[in-house]
Amino acid sequence: MEEADDLTVGTIALRTPIMVDGAERSEFPYDLNKVTTAQFMAAEARSKRTAMRVATAETDYSFHLQLGFQAAIAADPTLAVEDLERVSGRDVKKFMDLGRFFTNVSDEQDPGTSDGPQEATPSGTRRPSPTSTDGPSGDSSPSTGRQ
Repeated sequence: MEEADDLTVGTIALRTPIMVDGAERSEFPYDLNKVTTAQFMAAEARSKRTAMRVATAETDYSFHLQLGFQAAIAADPTLAVEDLERVSGRDVKKFMDLGRFFTNVSDEQDPGTSDGPQEATPSGTRRPSPTSTDGPSGDSSPSTGRQ
């Protein structure tokens, strides 16, 4: 896989080229940001048909492989899963690693997901409503601020 600051987009270079539509190909661009919900579900469904059922996505290597294929298809819609299933040897792991990256990296770890600063609210805390009548004393009567 190509090394970059943002690993969600790149190119997988194969050690062993495969035939796609009558042409030999050894590089496949991918874009995890373009994987649609339908592609995600297709990867899951295909992995369930071809492998043993695994309880969690984080350890489902067949799902990771299928998700890696979908990331390549997202970048190049002329590809089909059947084309990519011709990948062999250590090249298979490159697509599997890509799918695993998609399922295991949180937004905080992925440098390409921030659209700006996000405010976090610690769990178990609640900000008071601007219309809340509960003051520091716990009194539920509205406070007018006048005495």
